[in-house]
Amino acid sequence: MGQNKEKKDQLKKKENLSLSREAYEVVHKAFLECEKKKIPIMVALGAFLDKGINILIKTYHSEVTAAFLEKLAKEVRDGVYGKKRK
Repeated sequence: MGQNKEKKDQLKKKENLSLSREAYEVVHKAFLECEKKKIPIMVALGAFLDKGINILIKTYHSEVTAAFLEKLAKEVRDGVYGKKRK
């Protein structure tokens, strides 16, 4: 029974990775579209973050959202996002 759960967990991780890559591509295309329309990157990013934060607050409430954003801020400070993606 343990192997079955491990297989399910592995499949779920693969699905999540695939969705993450797909979402990354959608966002990337949206930013390219903003570039084409000469929308400054900080304006585009601000709009994206504003929308995302509002969705997170409606879904998970403000404390959970704040904790998530604090975790992201720590990762930025720790250099996680400066590394090349595979």
